[in-house]
Parts: sequence; structure tokens; C-alpha cells
Amino acid sequence: MSNFYVTYVRMSEEIRQKSREMTSREQEIFSMLLTDKTPKEIANILEISYDTVLYHQKKLYRKLGIQSRAELFVKYSSEKQKEVLSHYH
Repeated sequence: MSNFYVTYVRMSEEIRQKSREMTSREQEIFSMLLTDKTPKEIANILEISYDTVLYHQKKLYRKLGIQSRAELFVKYSSEKQKEVLSHYH
């Protein structure tokens, strides 16, 4: 079995596991943070306060063991997973 495939499967399983630990609102914000939406835009879309988005963002980072949005992209973006998977094919 290819190391790239194993890495992709582990990454996918990690995301599934982490998403089970998230509330539905955290899952929603997690998905939106992986786009180009700013926290202010997310607040407007979800019709919640900017501070509420920041609160959930902070909780997400703690649960995911990361400290920045850059880390979020590197570790959890679908592009990263696609990159890993593309090496398998």
C-alpha cells in the first residue's frame, strides 16, 4: 500500500474523529473557515455576532491542536487532501 494513500486515509479519519468532537455550529464554522470567508463574513452569513464566531474559532483551534488559520488550511484543507491523494494515482 502506498504511503500517500495511508497518509490520506489517516488524514480523513482524523478529520472524521475531530468532527465528532465538534458541535454542529463548530462544524459549520470549521467548514466556512476553510474557505476564503473572513470571520466577519461568517458572522453575517450565519446571522451571529463577530465575537461568537471568534469564540467558536478559538474553541475549534483548541480541539484541533492548532493556533492559526494558516495551520487550519495546511492541516485540514481539501486541497491538501487532494494533493496527498493525487500522489497515489
